[in-house]
Amino acid sequence: RNCADHPTLTKLTLRKCVAEGTDWSGLSSLTSMEELDLSDCMIGPALASPLVELLENTQKLEELQVERNQIGDDGTTRVAQALQKNSSLKRLDYGQNNIGESGWQAFAATLQEHNTTLQSIGFALDDELYETYNQQLLYYCDQNALGRTLLRPKTEVPRKDAPIPTESDAVGITDEAKAIE
Repeated sequence: RNCADHPTLTKLTLRKCVAEGTDWSGLSSLTSMEELDLSDCMIGPALASPLVELLENTQKLEELQVERNQIGDDGTTRVAQALQKNSSLKRLDYGQNNIGESGWQAFAATLQEHNTTLQSIGFALDDELYETYNQQLLYYCDQNALGRTLLRPKTEVPRKDAPIPTESDAVGITDEAKAIE
């Protein structure tokens, strides 16, 4: 079946659905999708293009799980770039996708400079560069959860073993976020 046959679908779970030769291009037509789980589907880099199109074309998708698919560094960079245009995604599970330095950097730059909606991002502890980037990405997600409009750190971006910055270390936190505290 083709995803395009079900444009009003809001939740789809295909976890561990390994289907060789599956055409994932119909994903971009699921503009009503709110939750999508394609974890453990052994998709590889072929998933990057449909994910990019979906992230760019939908403003309803809030949860995306694509861990254990080996999307790779180039695909990850493209997904991170698509997140710059997406204003609905709040949770992303993306571990074990063979992410290299440029993929991690792309996620960090997107969260620092462009995306203000992603509040939770999951990576596997055994991802090679996890320790280097995890704290940095979590910091930006936490700031998004507080309702920031755009984060501009006064100091360097947090790195491994760096103390987590406080609200006073950032510019751009909205008054609504301050009121939540």
